[in-house]
This record gives sequence, C-alpha cells and structure tokens, in this order.
Amino acid sequence: MAKIVEKHGGFVIKNIGDSLLFYFPDSSESSKSYDFRNCLECCLKMIEEHESINCILKKQRLPALDYRISADYGEVSIMETNNSSTIDVFGTPVNMCTKINHVAEKNSIVIGSDMYKTVKKMNNFQYQMINSCSIGIKFMYPVYSVSRRN
Repeated sequence: MAKIVEKHGGFVIKNIGDSLLFYFPDSSESSKSYDFRNCLECCLKMIEEHESINCILKKQRLPALDYRISADYGEVSIMETNNSSTIDVFGTPVNMCTKINHVAEKNSIVIGSDMYKTVKKMNNFQYQMINSCSIGIKFMYPVYSVSRRN
C-alpha cells in the first residue's frame, strides 16, 4: 500500500495498528495544483489491487485481508519531534477519516463531505451519498462512496 501511495505522490506518515495514515502534499493550500485526482486515483488503485495483494499473501501462507479506505480534506498540523525524523499529522480530516471509515463497505472507498465539495466536478469519478456520521449532538456529516465512472 505504501508503494501505491508514493507512486501517486502521497506521503505515508505511519502505521496505526491495522491502518495506514497518509496524505497528499499537493492538496495543500500552498500547492499550485490542488491535485485531488492523485489522491482519488491512489485510493481506487488500492481497491483495484485487492485481489493481487491477496495472491501475494496466499503465496506467503498468510491469510487474505479486506480493507476500507477513507479520505477527507481540510487543514492539518504537521508535527516533528526534535529526537526523531518521523512526523505526525493532526487535524479534523484525520479525525473524520477515523469516524467515516466504518461506513465503507469492504474493499471500497468513502470520502467526507469536505472532500466531496472539492472533487464532485471531476468527470472520471462518480459519487453516491451513502450515510452520515454524527459529529456532535446536532450535526451530521455526509459520507460518499467513490468509484470510477463507467
């Protein structure tokens, strides 16, 4: 998965238990391109590689796996420590990905409303609102599935 992320211009931050945290620097406000296409292509490529990944695992006598991918957009803080070369990312998009991930079906991708607002006009993809997640007592956050347009 890390190789797929890097191939699409993403940056892997860390493994979190059975999760992989990554981000796309080209989607920042300081970026000239605001290239969200790379992010969506990366996530869809991960889904498309599901069968190949499981073939590799089978050859190594490891169990098959299923996964869910969630993505969102917003401001994050990047933290570096003095004693290590590793970095960490904090912010609302990270928290929302954790919340919306459970509504994705196995081997699929979901995005939050903030990301949907930025990518909804991209022609190569189709989106379907599938659910909302509670983000407080009074507020719900729409969640969308993403697939390639046929």
